[in-house]
Amino acid sequence: MEEGVSRRTEVSDSVDMSQPMYWDRLDTPLPDRPWKDVLDSTDKSLKQKEKGPWTALSKEEKIALYRLKFNHTYPEMKRPSHEWKTVIGGMFIFFGITGLVVFWQGHYVYPPQPHTFGEEWQAKQIQRMLDMRVNPIEGFSAQWDYKNKQWKRAVVALTNSGVRMSSHGHQEVSDKVDMSQPMYSDRLDTPLPDRPWKDVLDSTDKSLKQKEKGPWTALSKEEKIALYRLKFNHTYPEMKRPSHEWKTVIGGMFIFFGITGLVVFWQGHYVYPPQPPTFGEEWQAKQIQRMLDMRVNPIEGFSAQWDYKNKQWK
Repeated sequence: MEEGVSRRTEVSDSVDMSQPMYWDRLDTPLPDRPWKDVLDSTDKSLKQKEKGPWTALSKEEKIALYRLKFNHTYPEMKRPSHEWKTVIGGMFIFFGITGLVVFWQGHYVYPPQPHTFGEEWQAKQIQRMLDMRVNPIEGFSAQWDYKNKQWKRAVVALTNSGVRMSSHGHQEVSDKVDMSQPMYSDRLDTPLPDRPWKDVLDSTDKSLKQKEKGPWTALSKEEKIALYRLKFNHTYPEMKRPSHEWKTVIGGMFIFFGITGLVVFWQGHYVYPPQPPTFGEEWQAKQIQRMLDMRVNPIEGFSAQWDYKNKQWK
């Protein structure tokens, strides 16, 4: 609702609420007072000209006369608001300022990343844990062969995207897993899993492992990669690669919104009753006529704006 409380369009500090007020409302076609009730010389001249034949008025003069009575037309009142642009713009400004603050804090407020996050330090930490024989029964140190200076074998595979287990070197998901056995895991903070990725070898793998015992210069690049894949499921670049699970999440959201939209569309056409007839323009015109016949607010309100003698609006 837009209100004009003075001759001009500025908002007054103190308003006499006992006086009629102007507002633009779709359900009230005639406000209690005109938009501009204190006229200047140009407006008075135009109002004087209005008393003559309307054929003598130009289109611009008719529009100017309309604007003396009303601030907005019905199409202007029905026009969608652009406040959403302000809201979205404010959100982007908020997120942008927040991002700048976080960026500034990361560079000038928070201390640098601890050196314990480095790969060299992690390797030293692993060696220290082995020297201290941490969990020597079934834990970390139990997977290390202190005699041969190498890691022992394991049974269960664990990937960085969840608990994905393989039984005896096969990559199928096992229904029953012996959790007491060592496990395979791809983790950035654990460069050497407790067991190789594939510990049950076929004839091709055995032939490749036999060839590994010879000079490595005799191995091709593809054979070296195949030997690596027997020990590890993922490389460090593969583990650091961004996950594409967000696509599944976004796709699921669009599917949910699409189904919801179809349900709403179906309800609007086949479930909910049709729009009441009182929403139609013809019904509203009849309602206005009924209010005039009933002389609603005849002193300073709705009916006071109707000239009952000449059958026209004042």
